[in-house]
Amino acid sequence: MGDFRRVRAGAAILVCAAMLVGSAAAGDKARRAPHFPFLKHFSGKMQVVPPLPFLAADQQTAALRRIHHSTVNATPDAAANDSQFDSQIVDLGGGKLLAVFEDSGEFDGDQGNDPDHYTGYSWSDNNGLSWNDSGHLPDTATGDYGRPSLAADSTTGEVYLAESDLGGAAPTKIMVFKSTDSGHTFGAPVTGSPGVTQTPVFPSIAVNNFSGGAQGRIYLCWTQYSDPNDGTTGRIMFSRSTDHGASFSPNAGTLISIGGGNCAVALGPSNRVYIFYYRGGAAGGIGGDNKLFVKKSADGGLSFGAAVQVADLKTTSAFGDLTVAGAYVPTLPIIAINPVAARPFMYVVFNDDPAPLGGTDIADTYYVRSTDTGATWSAPVRINDQTAGDQFFPAIAFAKGGERLLFTYNSRDSTTGLYHRRGRVGVLNASGAVVMNQSFQLSPESPFVHGADPYEFGYSGEYEGSAGGTGVISTLWSDTRLGNSFHLNQPDIRFAQIAVPPPSTNLAVTVTPSPASTKLGENSVVTVKVTATGGAANDAFVSITTPFGLQFRAGGTWNRQCSLIANHTGCSLGPIPAGGSRTVELIVKGIYAPGTRTVTATATTSSNETTPANNTAQANIVVSGAGTTVRNFSSGNIAAVIPDNTPTGTVFGIDVPNEGIGVQATVGVRLNHAYDSDLEMYLVSPLGTVVPLSIQHGGDGDNYGSGANSCAGTKTLFTDLAATSISQGSPPFAGQFKPDSPIASALGEPSDGRWRLAFRDIAAPDFGTIGCLTFSLTVAN
Repeated sequence: MGDFRRVRAGAAILVCAAMLVGSAAAGDKARRAPHFPFLKHFSGKMQVVPPLPFLAADQQTAALRRIHHSTVNATPDAAANDSQFDSQIVDLGGGKLLAVFEDSGEFDGDQGNDPDHYTGYSWSDNNGLSWNDSGHLPDTATGDYGRPSLAADSTTGEVYLAESDLGGAAPTKIMVFKSTDSGHTFGAPVTGSPGVTQTPVFPSIAVNNFSGGAQGRIYLCWTQYSDPNDGTTGRIMFSRSTDHGASFSPNAGTLISIGGGNCAVALGPSNRVYIFYYRGGAAGGIGGDNKLFVKKSADGGLSFGAAVQVADLKTTSAFGDLTVAGAYVPTLPIIAINPVAARPFMYVVFNDDPAPLGGTDIADTYYVRSTDTGATWSAPVRINDQTAGDQFFPAIAFAKGGERLLFTYNSRDSTTGLYHRRGRVGVLNASGAVVMNQSFQLSPESPFVHGADPYEFGYSGEYEGSAGGTGVISTLWSDTRLGNSFHLNQPDIRFAQIAVPPPSTNLAVTVTPSPASTKLGENSVVTVKVTATGGAANDAFVSITTPFGLQFRAGGTWNRQCSLIANHTGCSLGPIPAGGSRTVELIVKGIYAPGTRTVTATATTSSNETTPANNTAQANIVVSGAGTTVRNFSSGNIAAVIPDNTPTGTVFGIDVPNEGIGVQATVGVRLNHAYDSDLEMYLVSPLGTVVPLSIQHGGDGDNYGSGANSCAGTKTLFTDLAATSISQGSPPFAGQFKPDSPIASALGEPSDGRWRLAFRDIAAPDFGTIGCLTFSLTVAN
């Protein structure tokens, strides 16, 4: 057996230094259920999420250059509440942009001692080339709750931001903040829901920018909840301001719908006001035969007509929740009305389950349109041009001219669990139907992370925003390409500005390995070249993947901004001039076993791609056998406590002699714990590559492995060769499972040095005991 020792500082066990960032829930398992399911920030148990000191800053993945070199939330996250999502943006002209978003980093959970915040905002005066993170909104007596909505007056340049207050146990009013300096600062809020105290949340705000007597008026809708446990239903409510946001009326609001939620307000010419919303058929309006509706006012919101069905959703879950990979993904109506009064066509985008009675495709994105001011609506048209995986959180915006628009959406690979943001430019034909170009990639692949933030349980956002300008459309999204000292991957707000109309182009891709034959543990350099053989290609992006058994390693000519996640590399190539090309070189190593590996590269562009067939290229690398050595390490029988809900983790060291290049590894764990989803487990290579083995799986189930809590028991074996992922298994997870991230990401490196196994318990009231750990490493000699 190899030397397998506890990492020690003097005579004491070395544990992860940490910071307490939340208060732990006490009591038994029955107390873990949330009281207000819809109040996501207060649901579940409060976690202690300490930083992991082995996640150093230099292990962060490089950000993209053009789309985009920096995050919109530019202030570094200082604690484990480090999530930014639910973004909105306005284009104020002259290069001035304003973005708002939910920001858990502004929240400390201590509502009793100071006003708390859950909204961040950032502004740019140079078309998004750089962003100024302004932190949180002005202090109020009751703080702000998040899920902000944003609107701008195109005549005065005034900006309005609406959201709920925190209010203590639940929100008590909708607050409207106003900025008169392009969103650089905001003044004290006014109440947008006067006379309302019954849990008003999730507002939507709009300003009438059509010419006429109603120009400059502000319109607001929100969802009004009470505790679902007392049998009352949600309501869609409405108010308006005719004095540039100084006050809102009527008192107690106008009732739009009994039952329902997730409203959106939109404005058309001739003083028309539209309120879109979701409504279910079950009691409380949160389930059953789900539909999207609209009510129209022809007199500026003084009165509303009958509800008109916009879309009949196929999903029947509460609020249209599609539950993608365990995350809450509701169905919200996102609205765009053509800004040209002569073509007041209306569009609603949303996500829905295309096959709720079966199939693996959980979510697709759709649009419906109306050409008769909302009286009738078309059948849904699918936006995403991929049929595999899950597509959700769509956004839509028109450029100022009104002929061209941009759809964006998340696209998740259901096999790898990774996701990215995509865009698709469309042009209107005479009937208002959208003729769409081929979709293009906006961001690199990122892990679909949710629930790690102590204030965001099972939640990955609800919407993203876009805004039209002159000849451009700006769009925001949240992705998890970066990590920090608290989480391997955490969400940040990203930005892109797409030019419309786009030129036509023809991207051609080649993949060339050198050498094309190599051995286990040895290098090959893969050169990917993308050429614009037709016109110029805007926003070119190349995605490069390798199969199991061929591992990307850092190095090569990274002359484009690239992001490496597992076996996926995404590179923003920026604009490619007509006839020009961009090249990326990557180093790969053969691991696991001999065989032929195929490298695939796919390029996309926001320009109109005329020949999609040559956007993808492949090349084979033949990996031959080499001498290998298998080294087995074991802790022997131990009784090591994993402390409960403390700012410490427990780290075990595995000293590996100078053997060669690691090409295969298996981790074995046998431990007892009474609440498995409290646990996080990591493998860390000598060079610092961090592999999440199992992150908060198993619910309230017990243990990893079965039988005696010792080396004689049946262990949980983490191996990339397993057929079942740990996320799909059930406690006690006895046998072989794929880890949350491939161990392969730590292979292809020199194997000598100290490997580490790290464990932490993130919540009360249970602790665990480790009985045995094993580590098997195969190296190429």
